[in-house]
Amino acid sequence: MKKTFILLVAIVISANLTQLKAQNYSTGFDTPAGMANWTEFRKGDANPFYYWEISTFSSLSAPNCLSHGYPVGGTVATDDWFVSPAFDFSNGGSIDSVWHSFAGFGLPMAGDTVAFYLLTGSNDPDLALSKTMLFDYRDTNYVADNTWTLDTNIVVPPQTGSSYIAFRYYTTNNWLDVKFDDVRISSTGTIGISALSNNNLNISLFPNPASEVVSLQVPDEINIHSLLLFNAAGQQVVQFDKDNRTIDLQTIPGGLYILKIATNKGIVTQKLIK
Repeated sequence: MKKTFILLVAIVISANLTQLKAQNYSTGFDTPAGMANWTEFRKGDANPFYYWEISTFSSLSAPNCLSHGYPVGGTVATDDWFVSPAFDFSNGGSIDSVWHSFAGFGLPMAGDTVAFYLLTGSNDPDLALSKTMLFDYRDTNYVADNTWTLDTNIVVPPQTGSSYIAFRYYTTNNWLDVKFDDVRISSTGTIGISALSNNNLNISLFPNPASEVVSLQVPDEINIHSLLLFNAAGQQVVQFDKDNRTIDLQTIPGGLYILKIATNKGIVTQKLIK
């Protein structure tokens, strides 16, 4: 009887692991956790006034958005990239939604670029194994009406190894003011954002598996911004009190979960079994 019970538990856990496919990521660039592991690469003119910045001016969702100003009168190309944390797109994925707002008196001309790219192998565009444009904001996709507009379901093809989503702004002399906000990305790989799975912050759960409560053990130098629990389908189940180190599981059904822990030093995830 005991061997049968263990076998059944193993089958249930295996089935739940198989269902752990969709991994979701979202940011409005509003918190340290939401900006963690985003990196800017300036490949052209390093003008101190025109670059990717986190702006509080006319954001879609307060307080911040991602913004790039215009290098009117420039003679050297501005080529600025703003690159995401690492993703596992081994089975593909998508930019589920992103809001944009464009302004200024210019429209992208031949040679200009406002676009989403997929980088593989490195977050540095010069070192990446491949650079693939996923969505082009030129032509009819660029409307300088200073209005927030939603784009959805931008497909990310399957890739091997670490992959990155990158905003690119390229122009030499044009009045292009661009803003982005509330980005949502999903991966159908088994890990999702690989950076989230690397728990190098020494955060642990005990006991695990747990039946009623689980203790969150966190080093003194780590400050927690949010505690989110996701089920095996990638759906958020509950948001716990970020200041509580004893997590109550009594009202949560048994199964396999992912606890996403956003901190002042990055984001980690922990598998949790009840």
